[in-house]
Amino acid sequence: LPNGTQAPYKPYFGTKGHGRFAVSNQCTVCHDQNATHITGTLGDSKRLLMNNDNLLCASCHSNAAVVPARILNLGTHVTKDNADIACRECHDTHGTGNLSMIRGEIRGFNIYFTDRVNTLVETTTNRGLCQVCHTKTNHYRAGVPESSHYTSGCLDCHPHNGVGGAFKPIGGACDSCHGYPPAPKNTATAFGSYANWANARFEDYSGGGGAHLVAAHISPFATPAEGWANCSVCHNAGMSHQMTTPIKDHIENVTVVVDSSLRFSNSFTIYTGAKLTSVPGANRTGNCFNIACHMSPSARWSTER
Repeated sequence: LPNGTQAPYKPYFGTKGHGRFAVSNQCTVCHDQNATHITGTLGDSKRLLMNNDNLLCASCHSNAAVVPARILNLGTHVTKDNADIACRECHDTHGTGNLSMIRGEIRGFNIYFTDRVNTLVETTTNRGLCQVCHTKTNHYRAGVPESSHYTSGCLDCHPHNGVGGAFKPIGGACDSCHGYPPAPKNTATAFGSYANWANARFEDYSGGGGAHLVAAHISPFATPAEGWANCSVCHNAGMSHQMTTPIKDHIENVTVVVDSSLRFSNSFTIYTGAKLTSVPGANRTGNCFNIACHMSPSARWSTER
């Protein structure tokens, strides 16, 4: 149609589709008005300037002169078998009632993506935007209730421009979410600058991490590049929380096992008073002792509980 006018069946083109951008408010920016419209071959898309694939999208989205930084170099989403998924599987460039031109229907299910934090995962049918296609993922599988992972804020950890492909987790390591080191929320210690635990972040649970922001435990100069070296002294035998999140609901899975080489005696415990439980109000921290740096019980390692 001339001058970028939209057909009645594409009511969002000028408001939520590519038609709202000055560079693409003409149909001919993406459609070749001189190309053959129909060739008789099913699925033919000769009327596009290029094949209707991810290369067409990348021709603009990989060009800093065309698109802003937040939508620049968007990676291609891939299957678990590393096959590229076409952008058009999730997006309709003519615009929809959803954010980011997300299709209103994917694989026969209605998709409502109106909030970038809270509508990525659907908890009734379990076939929201981050679920409807998944069959082999560890989380957010189609039709499967999500009980062990966050159901909001997915894009904070899985951005469209993730390194290695769209929605790959940031950093790919625990410290990318939990900070290096994790810090209790009500800590009186400021952090976040050079020589002051620059990569520390607040935990999402109460009662732990108070020992992290002690210079004798983890240096204020510590950086994530040092890996587990600063963690393995106190989390020697099983440093993970069994990847069951959110941690605040699964405190009992957190492990604290101090390096046995630091014990004075193997005949009794090296920390006492702790109760790791997800029962509201029942979780509490304890004291370290019988180790090289604490011959008598230390102060409680949390400032909260």
